[in-house]
Amino acid sequence: MLIAGIRPMTEREAASYVPKFQELGLSKEQAQERMQALEQIHLKSFEVNSALAALATARQDYDKEMRQMLGPDSYAAYRRFEDEKPARNELEAIRNFLGQESHLLEGSESMLVQGITDSRAFASAPSHGAYGPVPSPLLDPEEIRMALLRENENLVVGGNRLLQNLRGVASAELLVAMEKYYQSCVAYNNAAMAARSSSNPEQQLLEVNHRYFNGGR
Repeated sequence: MLIAGIRPMTEREAASYVPKFQELGLSKEQAQERMQALEQIHLKSFEVNSALAALATARQDYDKEMRQMLGPDSYAAYRRFEDEKPARNELEAIRNFLGQESHLLEGSESMLVQGITDSRAFASAPSHGAYGPVPSPLLDPEEIRMALLRENENLVVGGNRLLQNLRGVASAELLVAMEKYYQSCVAYNNAAMAARSSSNPEQQLLEVNHRYFNGGR
């Protein structure tokens, strides 16, 4: 398996860099050092490609073996269990948020897990399991902040769908509690966006995250 755009650097291509670097003003030593750095980048790209290929193969083999071991009905039940993992994680976040009001969830857990799954009312699916998305590490702090905001926005959109689907099915008390949770998610988004526009965004965002995550959203 190869990732589109990743291919070996040919000798001719590699040889073209040193004179180009020198043409741009680098010394011969600097040009050769930059060429070595570029070769390392190409090598790392192939290492990543190899790791992703190994991940894809391991996932395919695991799924094939589970199908054979479980049979159609048990395999379908297992896949539902895997597919509902993000919803169960989200339900736990809701439970933690509600605190002393978490008793309102009792007897409705299965309905809520199904509803959260159908509405996609969760931030993101984990990438470290057998069926999750392909891992995509974020290194830049701004990319991380924007990814968190997008996840929270997706959570709110899915939460609104979930609340609409629950009306007439869940108790009024549970609906009010769930609305508080999603209102808190909206408040976090607004606070995080305001922090990004402040004179000290790093410190402000740390304070926002502490307020909403360490202290409960």
